[in-house]
Amino acid sequence: LVVPVTSHEALVGVLLLGPKTNGETYLGEEVELLSLLSHHVASVFENARLFESATTDNLTGLLRRETVLAHLERELQRAVRHGRPLTVGMADLDHFKAINDCWGHLVGDSMLKRVAQAITSGLRSADLVGRYGGEEFLFVLPESDGEGARAVAERIRRAVGEIQLRVDQRTTLTVTVSIGMASLSELSGDEPHHAEPLIALADRRLLAAKAAGRDQVRHEA
Repeated sequence: LVVPVTSHEALVGVLLLGPKTNGETYLGEEVELLSLLSHHVASVFENARLFESATTDNLTGLLRRETVLAHLERELQRAVRHGRPLTVGMADLDHFKAINDCWGHLVGDSMLKRVAQAITSGLRSADLVGRYGGEEFLFVLPESDGEGARAVAERIRRAVGEIQLRVDQRTTLTVTVSIGMASLSELSGDEPHHAEPLIALADRRLLAAKAAGRDQVRHEA
């Protein structure tokens, strides 16, 4: 028996049932019950789709800015409460505008997807990353400080630098990334325990990395 699962008059799936073990056919009321079940399944699918759309960037598959900031606030409060380390990183692609200007936004989008994959590959299972805006990314490293956090950032920088995007038979594009980092332990005691000062510090170091020649990690003043 095949029962369609529809949402807004569009087919989103099917319920497949094999024959009954006693060999009898499905009764009309059983089919009606399965049809009702299919409506509930469709609602679950739709809610899951809406949740994913609200929390995930459609292009890169990474967390949206608002979502990763909310996660950061929770991790920061947990770190403060238990006296644990926490580091954030702001990553921005170098000269990315030139790719869009020369090759168009479709190629630029393809590069952003590859970058998102590279950043994710460099993170640990407990780490978080979101698209902060344009070609800028924010990653959160719980339980990390100092050299451990820098090692993760360097892994990300190398992974991005190894990307090779073939655009035609003669051209392969590459890209580099600059990263600024800031740790919770660096904030003074009179600063509020919120994400803003931590992100601001990481952003200043990102600008310093750009000014110093790009394609580098900056985790100090």
